[in-house]
Amino acid sequence: MRRRPLDSIRPVLARQLRRGSRTVLLTPMTARVGNLLYFWLRAHRERGHGRDLKVRESEHFGEWPAVWPSVTTLSVPRLDIGRTNRLLPVPPMHFQRFGTDFTQSELERFILDCLLSDAFAAGMRERDPTTLTINVRRGDYYSDPHLRSVYGINVDAYLRRAVDVLGSRDLRRVVVVSDDPGWCAEHLDWLRDVGPVEVAPAGPLHHLATLASASNLVLSNSTFSYWGGYLASTLDDGCQVVAPRFHVRDIDEGRPWQHHPSWSTADPW
Repeated sequence: MRRRPLDSIRPVLARQLRRGSRTVLLTPMTARVGNLLYFWLRAHRERGHGRDLKVRESEHFGEWPAVWPSVTTLSVPRLDIGRTNRLLPVPPMHFQRFGTDFTQSELERFILDCLLSDAFAAGMRERDPTTLTINVRRGDYYSDPHLRSVYGINVDAYLRRAVDVLGSRDLRRVVVVSDDPGWCAEHLDWLRDVGPVEVAPAGPLHHLATLASASNLVLSNSTFSYWGGYLASTLDDGCQVVAPRFHVRDIDEGRPWQHHPSWSTADPW
């Protein structure tokens, strides 16, 4: 089939058009807040260097502009992407490499500039050094066979080791933050040996604010959990954080690349 002349020059015209000063990060439409925060951090970092990078809003942009109004200045609705905007695909590591994609000071500046809004602070708890806060990620990591094969860990064994890493601190109560509190009630009754167990209210805002308020924090291998750790570590440099020595099986033999240098780790098996 013979190509029309316009067909042959259309790619060239497209390249000529997309030479504006703004770059749009082509966020996956399924990206949730854990990944979005890394993308917003990248846009905030670029703005600090005088470059205009905007994050394409995903299907889960949802409630977050009301919580963090500043992220609207780092984002662009899909239908508002201009013809001259440069388009940037998300790289394989999703701008999550601590010390490579962002520094600790850039992370802290983003948190202080954009995430400590009145709406977010209203969901936080009073920091209590006698409370152990545990984030248990279940959901599709374990209900979806493929995700389980790449993200699944021995949650019970990992949590026991993580609590051991924290050592004999004066812990008197436990707060569990989980998308599957029923599973936690069935499998983690041993946490009562630490103290009374409370389940945090449902919803990502309440969950993230609870993690951010922690003094002793055990994380899961999820981006949402890591952001809880970043917030807690930034707000309290004495916060003790333990994360699994694993992120996902199909990259770098499972070694995590998102960990804050102050965190401790525990074997997830």
